[in-house]
Amino acid sequence: MKESKCPFHGSTTQPNLGTQNKDWWPNNLNIDILRQHDLKSNPLNEINYREKVKKLNIKSVVNDIKLILKDSKDWWPADYGHYGPFFIRMTWHVAGTYRTGDGRGGAATGAQRFAPLNSWPDNGNLDKARRLLWPVKEKYGNSLSWADLFVLAGNVAIEDMGGPNHGTALGREDIWHPEKEIYWGSEDEWLGDNRYGETRQDLDNPLAAVQMGLIYVNPQGPNANPDPALSAQDVRETFKRMAMNDEETVALTAGGHTFGKAHGAADQDVYVGSEPEGAGIESQGFGWKNSFKSGLGVHAITSGIEGPWTTNPIKWDMDYLRLLFKYDWECVKGPGGAWQWHPINCEESDMVPQVDGSNEKVLPMMTTADMSMKVDPIYNKICKKFISDPEYFGLENPPGFEVDNKQEKEIKQTSNESDAGADPISIDGQEQERTEIEGIVNDIGKSVESKGEEPVTMDADAVNIEGVETDTGGVEPQGGGPKSAPATASSSIEDPREVLKKKQNESIKRNQRAKNKRDRSKSQFLGTPSSVANINESVTPTDSTTLAPVEEYNADFESGQGGSRKVNFSSLVTPTKKEVDVKTSRKPTRTVMIMEKPVDMSSSSVSMPSGGGGGNELLSPAVQDEKMLMKMQSTS
Repeated sequence: MKESKCPFHGSTTQPNLGTQNKDWWPNNLNIDILRQHDLKSNPLNEINYREKVKKLNIKSVVNDIKLILKDSKDWWPADYGHYGPFFIRMTWHVAGTYRTGDGRGGAATGAQRFAPLNSWPDNGNLDKARRLLWPVKEKYGNSLSWADLFVLAGNVAIEDMGGPNHGTALGREDIWHPEKEIYWGSEDEWLGDNRYGETRQDLDNPLAAVQMGLIYVNPQGPNANPDPALSAQDVRETFKRMAMNDEETVALTAGGHTFGKAHGAADQDVYVGSEPEGAGIESQGFGWKNSFKSGLGVHAITSGIEGPWTTNPIKWDMDYLRLLFKYDWECVKGPGGAWQWHPINCEESDMVPQVDGSNEKVLPMMTTADMSMKVDPIYNKICKKFISDPEYFGLENPPGFEVDNKQEKEIKQTSNESDAGADPISIDGQEQERTEIEGIVNDIGKSVESKGEEPVTMDADAVNIEGVETDTGGVEPQGGGPKSAPATASSSIEDPREVLKKKQNESIKRNQRAKNKRDRSKSQFLGTPSSVANINESVTPTDSTTLAPVEEYNADFESGQGGSRKVNFSSLVTPTKKEVDVKTSRKPTRTVMIMEKPVDMSSSSVSMPSGGGGGNELLSPAVQDEKMLMKMQSTS
């Protein structure tokens, strides 16, 4: 058989280049990486993007994105008639590659357009999301980078579905070819996990994701083992490596999963084709071709998990937390063959309309990672805080709802009593408490290995899952055959909150002492009432700082000392590091550090203060994919 030839220039598609220098001297230092993204190869070398974006009509861009959100296309129909959840997933997956180990990843470069990210299993079908945004990119050309558009689209989607939008910093410059220097792992197959030592915390540095090709954790549980307690370990370790504390992790999960659904209408191994990089040229950049029936809408396949999280998947509300704690949940195999959780005895009013707008109703679902928010005692406590205070979670006009559960009401009452005279859950206090109850968490992990024969049920306040001990120390769902039968979970051990109550008085005293110290510092700093300005006063530079006149936007801040305030900035981008003073009628003067490198606000689906304990940080929506654009630092 003759060797294939290129029809254009006659050379072989796999040429034999003979023996190369690297073959003769394999130990020579390869410095080609230093020329990556060299100016000589930059197709936009003569364009100053930072200057062009200052002239961008951001309101026009936002309006165009909002039109696309509801313009459902036949070639990829919008779930529930709205692309918002789809764009939010794209934005989070752009930002979610960030890890603190080496500062790589994140939303700063628009790298999701290139391999390997464009073909990761976790980014399945996001090639369609990027294609949907092409008309916007085409219209604004070099005045709007792909990197900025990816982030902006997610924030606009949140806002369009009723969620909070804390603004988007523009100024990210696109790369023009794949990044070669980033270490994503040593595995040679998708979803390989040859990156762990003896424990789930012994993850190969600088990695944060648990498996090759995932953004963060396996939603089915560690290596598809549907154990919420073990999943909580992965969630905590991974998100810690992404610069997120426990409260931010819960907020991101609950906020993000308020929207949209997972797609697993059938077995992806049977029906789904190659990723974009492996697909044929006739696919024109698309991948994951689905041959199951129409391959679209109700027949779509992405993660293999199937179903929506909430009753109204295109509305910002409290349904994720409400449903999670209202029902007992059972673990089942979905139609795509993946482990997922369904509510037991779900009420008709909590059923969800089918994605195609038909009259069919489907069950809501949760992933194993979602269930870890309920099982883990620390995550559970934070969830309860959000449930009892929806405004703290980020709902501006919360409906008056209570979970129909006696324990839920008792815990809410206890929480209100313990919060009297103390700050909301503080990050510093949370770290201290985590240390104190580390033993409790470990005990819970150990108690997962049940010796019982009968499957048990998870009630609305479950804190443990039970099953059969496996060779790897995990939990195998019971029933004939390996991982073949539905599994349920139980709260047969003592509720950790009962143990935590014994620690409560000491924790309250610590918070009160910290609060008293801050109050003394605040009173010393504030002086007379005339030393602070009106709450509606805009930021005024105190030196010769030049702020780029793009568009005005409001940023919400929480100081950790109670209350929030809006600060109006006249710029989304600044070319240099400067300082300006912010004055409000309720807070001491603070310095706002405006950094050159932009911040990604892609996960602004929830609002959370930085907490007490002296922290005064910019109200950050869950994901911190780059250095912060602004950091609030208290002068007290």
